[in-house]
Amino acid sequence: METLENQNDKRIYVIKAINIILVVVILLLALVLISMTFLWTPMTVSGVSMLNTLQDGEHVILLTAWYSIHYEDIIVFEKSDDRNIIKRVIGLGGDKIRFSESEGAYYRNGEKLIEDYVNGEYLESYFDQAQITIRAALLSDEGYEVPEASVFVLGDNRMRSNDSHIYGAISENQIIGKYILGY
Repeated sequence: METLENQNDKRIYVIKAINIILVVVILLLALVLISMTFLWTPMTVSGVSMLNTLQDGEHVILLTAWYSIHYEDIIVFEKSDDRNIIKRVIGLGGDKIRFSESEGAYYRNGEKLIEDYVNGEYLESYFDQAQITIRAALLSDEGYEVPEASVFVLGDNRMRSNDSHIYGAISENQIIGKYILGY
């Protein structure tokens, strides 16, 4: 038969264990909330401009701090109409981007881009919505020069993407985050 003192000791032990578990859970929740505020954020893809890499309605995680941008990174940036846009980085500040109509291919600094992720082929209507100056620069021998502190972005579904081939480079200040995970 257990003594009253042993029963009290067991109750105290259980209460301490529950308190420790609660503290750990609260600390983990605080860590997640803090990291979501300052380090990463979830987002849902809206649209088909990044097919087949990202699907309409797919959930993604963006790194929002302590990242650097490289070629082929997928980023999210804010457009002037407060919409968040997700695209792939093709050029960085100082790069010259050129499109060859005869090859249906982009060049960066004179080197043809190998873009296995591109969905579909370019049609004659590819530049129909492009600003005249952007189109002229992309189709010229010199190419479009990406301004410093800017990036040139394209959607993977090129025929269904409003991107830098239409409106030019975007400022690095507009970048919200870098894609790190889809789910």
